[in-house]
Amino acid sequence: MSVISVNKEMLQLMHYFMFHHQYQLIKMGASYDEIWLTNPKKVDHPIIRLSPKSIDESYFEIQRVLTTHDSLAQSLNLQSTLLDIHVNQQAGESDERCVQVNATSTFVDPYLSDLFKGIVSAFMSTPDFDQVKQPKKTTRRKKVKVKTIFNVPILTFSMLVIMVVIFTLINIVGRMINDPYAASIIFGAYYKTFIVAHFEIHRLLTVGFVHISATHLLMNGFALLNLGRLVEKEVGSLKMFLTFVLSVISGSLFVFVAQGNILLVGASAGLFGLLGLVVVLAFESGSIRNPAVRMNFINILLINVFISLLPGVSFLGHLGGFVAGVLVGLSISIKKTWLGLRQNAQMALLFLFMALGFLAFQGTDTTPIYITTDQRVINTLSSIPFEPIQWYVRSLAQALLRFYGG
Repeated sequence: MSVISVNKEMLQLMHYFMFHHQYQLIKMGASYDEIWLTNPKKVDHPIIRLSPKSIDESYFEIQRVLTTHDSLAQSLNLQSTLLDIHVNQQAGESDERCVQVNATSTFVDPYLSDLFKGIVSAFMSTPDFDQVKQPKKTTRRKKVKVKTIFNVPILTFSMLVIMVVIFTLINIVGRMINDPYAASIIFGAYYKTFIVAHFEIHRLLTVGFVHISATHLLMNGFALLNLGRLVEKEVGSLKMFLTFVLSVISGSLFVFVAQGNILLVGASAGLFGLLGLVVVLAFESGSIRNPAVRMNFINILLINVFISLLPGVSFLGHLGGFVAGVLVGLSISIKKTWLGLRQNAQMALLFLFMALGFLAFQGTDTTPIYITTDQRVINTLSSIPFEPIQWYVRSLAQALLRFYGG
């Protein structure tokens, strides 16, 4: 049998194992002197070697073959007995440390025929390797050119600056009036009483820039710095800002619909939205198939779920932000095969906010009542001799009188 025909039969067997039993090519020797295949899901023989030599000829290289097999098995974390298939008619004495069999177009060892039904058909046609399934193409986005300040994308940097400025003002005013919570309400914290009584719906968004505690600001600022650097360069400043805004509003509405009157501060809902977007980008690009990347995502999500369940942390706010972030991510996906999913996500995002808006008009529970805090906010603002602020104070005071029925 010529070398050319042997090599052809080896390719036919390789084609058979790859297409009918989902083996993958690991390595191929020069001039097809050996081919290694693997399928970790196969219990009996997850590693196969194809060789054009006879079993007797392989006697002098068996140690190398077994060493190669052991290295592959160890790297793939497999318990394996090598199946060594010789595409050669000459019989020989098998090595007991592996399973050595013959297979050609005229003879197939019964062991192979029993183990792989239909293997004889592998030699009946010449494989068309143009039809070989290609690896799934990854979807790559063009990197968006964004301006940076101190190597930080401009939107991320601007958001961090705004958060620091508001935090500083809250602490200055908070010390002056000895009430940092009232100060946070003045600078835009989520406070349901003012939203319901005075229709201050801007608080559903401004809450994402308000922090009272330095620790809270540092944690959220560090998370924004890392997520912002990644997301802003992947999707651009506008889409990142849209994701953050919709996620913060979604998180606030989740809290508004399901809870009574609480004081809520922090960018966590927006950060969870950016995290949801990053998860979508990982699936879109195919990088989630990388075990290391997948494990990192699992660890990050588990850590954040644990944080969300801690006392004083708004689980609903985080959940609302994450849901919105995922939907926005799917809505702006560029993956061609996700066209239907993208359209459904856009409809789901619209329905989410319509449903939350409808439920918000039903969720008017503003208990408990903090009249002292309300009065402190009004008194503080009343001391500022600026007519627009005085107009706001008068309007707010009248709205609260009507709200409390006094």
